[in-house]
Amino acid sequence: MAELHLARTEGAVAGAHKLCVVKQMLPALSGDPEFVQMFVDEARLAVALDHPNLVHVHEVGCVDGQYFYAMEYLHGETVARLGATPPRLSLGEALTIVVGVAAGLEYAHDKCGSDGKALCIVHRDVSPQNVIVTFDGAVKLLDFGIAKAADRLTETRRGVIKGKVRYMSPEQIRGEPLDRRADVYSLGVMLWELTTGQTLWDGPGEFAIQRRIVDEDAPPPSARVADYPPELEQIVLAALARSRDARLPSAEALQLALEEMAREHKLSLSSVGLARAVRERFGERVAALRLAQATGAAAVTEHVLADLASRPRGADVDDASMPSVSEVGVATRPVGQGAIDAPLSPAPLSPAPLSPAPLSPVSPSRRRRLALTALAMLSIVGAALLARPYLAPPVELSPAARAPLPLATATPAPVAVDVPA
Repeated sequence: MAELHLARTEGAVAGAHKLCVVKQMLPALSGDPEFVQMFVDEARLAVALDHPNLVHVHEVGCVDGQYFYAMEYLHGETVARLGATPPRLSLGEALTIVVGVAAGLEYAHDKCGSDGKALCIVHRDVSPQNVIVTFDGAVKLLDFGIAKAADRLTETRRGVIKGKVRYMSPEQIRGEPLDRRADVYSLGVMLWELTTGQTLWDGPGEFAIQRRIVDEDAPPPSARVADYPPELEQIVLAALARSRDARLPSAEALQLALEEMAREHKLSLSSVGLARAVRERFGERVAALRLAQATGAAAVTEHVLADLASRPRGADVDDASMPSVSEVGVATRPVGQGAIDAPLSPAPLSPAPLSPAPLSPVSPSRRRRLALTALAMLSIVGAALLARPYLAPPVELSPAARAPLPLATATPAPVAVDVPA
């Protein structure tokens, strides 16, 4: 429903530049009241959240009927890529990530509106693809686009499931009303996977995975990792309880349990250690960014463009591709100066030519959907062909039958009448 633009703010002081991301609703959807309301809901929710472990939104606005909001650009990597890049994350590094996400979730869950009433926010899509670790070791939870809040004007239609299947709670799959414990379950899946280096829920398709989540208890991590700490296993299984009444009640409870376990095992939960882990895996990119930052704002922009173009497409999502980098713009005024009365006019920065990224391969689930669609179409055609011999053949009319009927004459035909003698 939206497109992302890399932008650069023009500060009030000459040379004071800052990169940001502008999320703008697709023009084709701006005339659809439902999509407009969804986008406005997301923007209102995002701008209300201000926490070190959540992506920061600078401003929300509308220009010539086009809705947008500007947020900070994060130099870093998703946990999905971080966890998939060797070497495997240490236990302290994995716990640092989960504790940071838990802190951001607890803030969002407890957030109240201007009237003092709880917003009852549920993220509904906590997953490694939506968590970024910056090159400085900060943990940021992204994308409240499908979050559920009590004051949202748009409601999810009955039967519609939003989120990534492998990280959904059982009650989310069943379509039940959700509360903060659904996010605790999703974060528990992340914790299980980051500390074992394996996938928790898998199967031949999304339906099979959903059945397993609803019908099966999560296997203990010690069944996959021999020396898994028993205290940590107890916390993980408490976060993954199928019944939410038996589950850890809040993200804060999960955070406190992990911090206590880390103290007992003398594990360091440090952003410094996490930054070191990122540099160990992506050192060349970190060094290139530092060099660009020392050169100037234009160099940083060109570095970011080249970095985005070099990333593999579709590596962070199941059935979608990373958006391609098309253009870069410079904001015509500083972000955060009230309502906008003029559109953001993009000015080219002449980055190095970018070669188009290769298309991502079709995922297994998408191949299955395409195959089922093709099979259904073939079934319809086949049924029509089989039924053809049993259909009544068309009636052929003779030339005489096709000729127009003669007009009736006005002279009546004679009628024989018997008259008694």
